[in-house]
Amino acid sequence: MKGATLLELMLALLISTLILSGLITVYLAMQTVNQTQVALTTIQENCRAARTLLSFDIKMAGYAGCAKLRKYYPINYSAAFSLTNANKIQSYHSAAMKAGSAALTVRHAAGKNAVLIKSMKNYSLLYTSAAPRFYRGDLLYLSDCSNAELFIVKDLIRENNGIQKILAERPLHTLYKENAEVSEFNINTYFVGQTARRNANGAVIYALYRQDIKLHKTELIEGIDDMKVKYNFLENGQLYELTEAEVNDWSKVVGISIMLTLSALNSVSLQKNEYIYVSLRSL
Repeated sequence: MKGATLLELMLALLISTLILSGLITVYLAMQTVNQTQVALTTIQENCRAARTLLSFDIKMAGYAGCAKLRKYYPINYSAAFSLTNANKIQSYHSAAMKAGSAALTVRHAAGKNAVLIKSMKNYSLLYTSAAPRFYRGDLLYLSDCSNAELFIVKDLIRENNGIQKILAERPLHTLYKENAEVSEFNINTYFVGQTARRNANGAVIYALYRQDIKLHKTELIEGIDDMKVKYNFLENGQLYELTEAEVNDWSKVVGISIMLTLSALNSVSLQKNEYIYVSLRSL
């Protein structure tokens, strides 16, 4: 039998090396494409989630339940807990925010409400339907389309039939009739802040956060690096876009323009800007 020569062995080894190198190159390229596709899909999903969350809450700004109350706002419980044309939407500043980013606060009554199941006979005592569930310390909004006010729940008892017996922290100004609406009052603040996590490249991960009326902070969507906000005004049929520093009268804001910067969480260097415009409720 004739054996292979050294030259033939070296040639076979070279060919095998080239083939293996090509396969590795193709594999790495496919890995990069796959990681890029995953990053792009994640960014797109985060874009949709952020748009949905922000658009819904901003559209609710100033919501006072009954249409008749769109130009009338409830008695202020305090300076911190109030709803006016000027504070339904406002800018916000906090040490928890990412430096250089913007934030905004939205105030409105919740869309879901309970109703009084009997007319009030005591200025501090209310009986409401079982849902939605309220809790001690909640700030609630009460309206009958003629009057409206805010109050804090001092105590609450759920009766066997599900009815909620609520004691207000302070006496109300009106004895409301049966079927008056009771809902949570929301003061939601949205901002970009730092998480305790890092991405595949070791960089800090930022996220969109929401802070509620009780100052509880919740991470909503990770991978949002920045948020810029501009405020729109309508004057003489012309729409103007102003920065926070240029706004003199918040009651005249008719729309919000938001630019979110989103980035990949894996090792791919990929960023995308998402532009959102939301019109406020007309009053």
